[in-house]
Amino acid sequence: MNDNFDNEMELEEDFFEEDEETDGNLVSENFYIQQGNPKLIKQFPLAFTVPDDLRPIIVEGSTLTWTKAGLLCFADILQGTKVKNLPYASLRGFLEVVLKDAARIEPDVSLTKFAFYNAKSGGEPEPFVYLTGGNEKEINQVLRPIINDWFANYLRLFVIKEDISTDIIDRLQDLQERGELLKVSPFKSQVFPWNWSKQTDTTQPKDPTDKYAYRAIVDYVARQIAGQEIFPNLGPIKRIISSHSGIVELMTDPIALPDTKGKFSFVVSLEVVTYPSLHQPLLKVEVSKRRWFTQLKDPKYDRRNISGFIFSQDYPDRAFSYRVKCEQDKNNKQEKNNWHWATDTDF
Repeated sequence: MNDNFDNEMELEEDFFEEDEETDGNLVSENFYIQQGNPKLIKQFPLAFTVPDDLRPIIVEGSTLTWTKAGLLCFADILQGTKVKNLPYASLRGFLEVVLKDAARIEPDVSLTKFAFYNAKSGGEPEPFVYLTGGNEKEINQVLRPIINDWFANYLRLFVIKEDISTDIIDRLQDLQERGELLKVSPFKSQVFPWNWSKQTDTTQPKDPTDKYAYRAIVDYVARQIAGQEIFPNLGPIKRIISSHSGIVELMTDPIALPDTKGKFSFVVSLEVVTYPSLHQPLLKVEVSKRRWFTQLKDPKYDRRNISGFIFSQDYPDRAFSYRVKCEQDKNNKQEKNNWHWATDTDF
């Protein structure tokens, strides 16, 4: 990424349980790690719904989907190797920054063994990006240099490192040149209101075949909130675009309080649920607190990966995610203390 992203970096710890201050070998005023799991400030019921006669709210745009031919080529890279995953985090990082109209980006960008198996079995590939703006020509123009850069500087190097034939990369580049690697398709989803079924006593999307319907609600609401100051004097709240589930998170910049150690951020989580007898979907809102460390502990073999965020003044409505891994020096495995922290390729 570019120099615009050195404004402030945050790391949240996924698995560490220790809360005490510790000595470390990586210290910075702008480098934070979350202490333990996110702690809720206070749990309270907060949910919203809409009336049945609400004027329809419709979102439309485009989706990005790998073609079957493309997925089969990606699958060939892992065929017969012990490698578990492709270096898709770097591609996701590019997409998060460049696709300004992105409503949702799947964290694994559909480059998983399940997606490969589905393609081999004749299943239809699933979209991994939802965009609310731009046309097919504009989207392809933006994507072409991103894909080419990822092929040249990440995927090809990965293939060479793992001693895999680079012919597969050439096949992927050929698909890219012929416009047969990615498919840009239009989509349309009615956010509100939903239909009411007297037979089942439940609500359901206007189009029952719309797989995006549940996520469309939280994505739509998150876009309305992102960039707004919803907590007084704490600045605009940022949207986390990549999400594995129907829950979407927004987060404030790090906050420091007088006479306290470390910093924290407020996190707003949005989730859609349905209940019998309720005519419309219910939007649940939870507010929690995410605390940050200011240094990393010495790396050891039992330290797991941690996730982090980058905040940029150039993007007041979103935060960018990345990973830090605890890795062993492959060239010096005889040493006991040869573990080190390293940012993933998404950084």
